[in-house]
Amino acid sequence: MNGETGSRAVEYFTKNLSLMIQDLKDLVECESPSGNIGLLNACADRVSEIILKRTNQRPTSIQLKDGSRILSLSVGGKEEEGNILVLCHYDTVFPVGTLKINPFSTDGGKAKGPGVLDMKAGIVQGVWAVRYLVESNLTGTRITFLFTPDEETGSILSRGFIEDAGRNSGLVIVLEPSENGKIKTGRKGVGTYEIVITGRASHAGLHPEEGINAIAEIAGIITKINGVQDIAKGTTINVGTISGGTATNVVPDHACIGVDVRVSNMIEAKRVDDAFRNLKPSNPEANITVSGGINRPPMIKNEKTQAALETVRQIGKTMGLVIEDVSVGGGSDANILSQFGMAILDGMGAVGSGAHSSSEYVDISSIPPRTALLALCLAKFSGRKTIT
Repeated sequence: MNGETGSRAVEYFTKNLSLMIQDLKDLVECESPSGNIGLLNACADRVSEIILKRTNQRPTSIQLKDGSRILSLSVGGKEEEGNILVLCHYDTVFPVGTLKINPFSTDGGKAKGPGVLDMKAGIVQGVWAVRYLVESNLTGTRITFLFTPDEETGSILSRGFIEDAGRNSGLVIVLEPSENGKIKTGRKGVGTYEIVITGRASHAGLHPEEGINAIAEIAGIITKINGVQDIAKGTTINVGTISGGTATNVVPDHACIGVDVRVSNMIEAKRVDDAFRNLKPSNPEANITVSGGINRPPMIKNEKTQAALETVRQIGKTMGLVIEDVSVGGGSDANILSQFGMAILDGMGAVGSGAHSSSEYVDISSIPPRTALLALCLAKFSGRKTIT
């Protein structure tokens, strides 16, 4: 693969950039908050329409237990060990109505709007990469794309399908946004816990001594779990939600917190989990319930990933891109498949910043070269049986 090949691919996507931006606009304007089945299915339909329009192929639809759908699209050869899996998700963290506050726009060379970076631009780049591969007859072994509806909430329902699709794959590419252009080759493990304290209600003025204040108890629990955090070891703990009580003149009998945990290795995951399971309220008459756990193990760069990364770097050079990699604290569906030991290249999607915020944007000028990089990597890797 030489400079001419890289330049030709970039030129192709530059020529089609206006159509890619139209597809991105269509996706962003189809709001798809996690858990909203109606809107998720409407977005799945939109993704299907774009795939059909751009590749002349119709994806397969798989209905999940909650009524939402996974889309699957395969190109290339027959299904066999060592195939390539590309993961995408079309759900976003933004509630219904965000689009009215933050509409799609392309001012100042930036595409903006809810979910534009994470990860609707990645979906568009993936679809157009398929178009380029098919038109150029560059596919070898089978390449399968999965488009899932619940990544932002932990891929609880999609997980089994992702594992089945990825178990025998030689390479997994995830079209999550890059980290300032860098490919993500390592991710922390992610856990979510809910801790509930049940106390005893009483009148705060007449008989406070008869009550057990659940909010006071949960405050003590927060102090304890903050002590479990070990930033030096890469373990972070965040109490992200809290609720409890009914009125200021009632000793509260209920309090609840939601906790996010990030760990760099499974030793720390076990230490944190053990600490959470052994939490005790200060008042022995209060009851505590701990649920949840580590739902995505850490993704640690292995030799296969390093080898794949070197190939990506060589391809990047043909189009003037310097490719670096990074390990990040956020989790993705890549974590789910890291247990199988294949090469995983995450963050192969859009370049931009502000994911999960109102300032989220995609650098429009980066779309042609990054889509070209993806397409040429797929072409190169689909010509291999294994990655060593």
